[in-house]
Amino acid sequence: MNSKKMALFMVMVIAVGLFALPNAMLLLKEEWKETPMTSEEVLSAWKKLPPEWKEVLSKWEELPPEWEELLSEWDEIPEEWKELLPEWEKLPPECKELLANWDELPPECKKLLTNWDKLPAEWKERLLKSEMISPKLVSEMQYQVTVRLT
Repeated sequence: MNSKKMALFMVMVIAVGLFALPNAMLLLKEEWKETPMTSEEVLSAWKKLPPEWKEVLSKWEELPPEWEELLSEWDEIPEEWKELLPEWEKLPPECKELLANWDELPPECKKLLTNWDKLPAEWKERLLKSEMISPKLVSEMQYQVTVRLT
C-alpha cells in the first residue's frame, strides 16, 4: 500500500512538473517580449558599439541616476543647451567626452544605449562576459580616457 501511495505521489509530482515547466518558459518569454529590442538586435548593436561605450555600460550602476534620462533625450536636446544642463555637471569626464561623439554612433547602438537598463540581466551579463568584463574587476578598473584623432 505504501508503494502505491508513493507511486501515485511521484506521478502527481511529474505531472505538476510537466505542467509548470512550459508555463515558466512562457513567463520568461513574455518578460523578454517586453524588452525594447530583440536579442538579435542587441547582439548586432553590441558588435558595432565602440569599446569605450561597452566599458561605460559595464559601470552603469555607478553612474548618476540622471545618466539614463539624459541618454534617452540626448538627440532632442538643442546643442547649445547640452552643457548647461544640471545633469551634465554630475557626469564623469569620460561620459561627457563620449556624449560629445554621440552623433557618430549608428542608430542601433544609440537604441542599445538608451534601452540598456530595460534589457534582461542575463543578456547584459552575457554581453559583458563576452568582452571579458566582469563586474568585480570593472569596479576596480580606472576609465581610460580616449583621445579621438581626426
